[in-house]
Amino acid sequence: MKKIFLVAKVHEMEPATIMSVQQEIQNVFDSVTEDEGERRVVFSACNPSDNEFEFTFNRTSLQNLVEEAKINSADADTITGTGLNGFRMPEPYPSAPFGSYFNTFIEIDDFIESYKKSARMLGASRMKDIKLEITPEYVKLKLVY
Repeated sequence: MKKIFLVAKVHEMEPATIMSVQQEIQNVFDSVTEDEGERRVVFSACNPSDNEFEFTFNRTSLQNLVEEAKINSADADTITGTGLNGFRMPEPYPSAPFGSYFNTFIEIDDFIESYKKSARMLGASRMKDIKLEITPEYVKLKLVY
C-alpha cells in the first residue's frame, strides 16, 4: 500500500482501493467546481504497474494552460488541493506576486521539488520519480515508487 498526496490529503492507495479513492477525489472536485451539472475537472487514476500510479486531471478552460517546462498555477493548485478548505502545502511552490493575473506559470522543477517535500512532510510514501504531462486538455501526474 502506498500513501499518496493528492488534493489536500494523503490517500492510502493500492490496486484494490484505487477506484474508491478516485471517486472520493472526484466528489471533492464536484463539490467545488460543478456548475449546472457540468464538471470542470474530471479526475481519473490508474496503476499501470506495481510501483507506478498515474493521475489525470481533465479540465475545461478557455485559457492557455500550456507553456514549455512550466505548470499553470491552476493545475498546480488542483493537484495539491492548495486553497481547498484553507489547505496550504507545508513547502509551498512559488506563487505569483499579489495582484497578478490568474493565468500564471511555475517552473515544473520548482513544482516537483515542492510537491515531493510537502508529500514527505505530510506522511506520504517516498517516491523514486515524479513526472508531469501537460496538454491543453489535461495534466497527468505520474508517480513511481
